[in-house]
Amino acid sequence: MKIFRNKDEIKNIPKTAVALGFFDGVHVGHAELISETVALAKEKGLMSAVFTFDEHPKNVMTHSDAVKRLVSAEDKLSLIEELGVDFCFVFSFADGFHEISPGKFAKEYISELFNAEDVFCGYNFHFGSRASGDGAMLTALGAEDGFNVHVHEPIMIDGQTVSSSLIRGLVNEGSMEEAEKFLGRRFYLTGNVIEGNKIGRTIGFPTANIDMNLTISEPAFGVYITFVIWRDRSYPAVTNLGIAESVGRGTLFVESHILDFSESIYGEEIRVEFGERIRGEEKFPDIMALVEQIGKDKETAIEWHRDNK
Repeated sequence: MKIFRNKDEIKNIPKTAVALGFFDGVHVGHAELISETVALAKEKGLMSAVFTFDEHPKNVMTHSDAVKRLVSAEDKLSLIEELGVDFCFVFSFADGFHEISPGKFAKEYISELFNAEDVFCGYNFHFGSRASGDGAMLTALGAEDGFNVHVHEPIMIDGQTVSSSLIRGLVNEGSMEEAEKFLGRRFYLTGNVIEGNKIGRTIGFPTANIDMNLTISEPAFGVYITFVIWRDRSYPAVTNLGIAESVGRGTLFVESHILDFSESIYGEEIRVEFGERIRGEEKFPDIMALVEQIGKDKETAIEWHRDNK
């Protein structure tokens, strides 16, 4: 997949079918919309493309991290590429997109710059200054500027509309199995293994600690059954995410005890995929109580992994 990050990089590209959206998480709804774009492009002999932003428009407008990501910017592009997309236009919303009129965006970007013959967007897609454009307006503008518009209906699962905001809420409350249904995969965190306080090793439960990416949606504090992916191999694990006041920590951390594992992986990148939440974070009266509970958590994780191979 070829990535374009500004207008100057795009020169005389072939005709395209392009999907428009932020696509946070590339959840099952996004995946279906993009897959339909790719399929139509192949059918008509076009190049398939996605237009997205590198940061959520709301965060740019509020100068904050009000909307947390479901995946990193890099992982979003990887997930889009896996769907077979040829081109990805990844622009910065801060480059004046909040001031562009819907008509100008349709003509100068979709029609001329992206050379689009077909355009796909979600039912709740908005564009242009003050988000004043929607699917109906885009359809009308497409008739003027020479491209077809396909407005994708919402995807429903268990009576709920699939959306990034719904998934963020499920992650924030620790409902990882529910989130997985809407994402189409397990929610995960990625990072390099760093040195922790090494208390886990002294009490018989060595852990791999990773830095928490503060731009990613934060799961509810607690203990989770997880999978640790290292060098393309999956290992069963149990993971604690929180503050850990019982051992004197006061900052957010993610630490995974990988079952039946003895490799040294400091400095290595791992991905922690979240399964079921075992319990919330607790403060224990002493180290012995902590050790006892960790032992119970480990047994719970072993049984879960055994039953869910």
